[in-house]
Amino acid sequence: MKRIHRILLNLFPIYALLTIGCFSSCRTAHIPEKQETAISGNVLIVFYDTETGKSDLLSAAKKYGSRIIYSYKNFNGIAITLPSDKGVEESIRYYQRVKGVLSVTPDRNLELNETKTPIK
Repeated sequence: MKRIHRILLNLFPIYALLTIGCFSSCRTAHIPEKQETAISGNVLIVFYDTETGKSDLLSAAKKYGSRIIYSYKNFNGIAITLPSDKGVEESIRYYQRVKGVLSVTPDRNLELNETKTPIK
């Protein structure tokens, strides 16, 4: 139960920022019919438990042949590249087994098909 509580506390800032961002960016009543998502290459976003820390994760990344390209300041996560000889699904499974890792997702680009509707 403590672990679930810690996970929820660690993820709360992310959900709060997303909610605030959604409401602050509303300008029109138009809702896009289609959203395109695509994996943005060979990058994974990995979130880790604060109590465990990221040392095991960084060691595993080095051993696996990944490169750390960004360490998030506002929440406990890093962006890492995939080795050229590894696939996305294989890499996700590898990092999910590392001690302290909470979630692993491919970095995605989101494209909105937005039409400009004047605000009245």
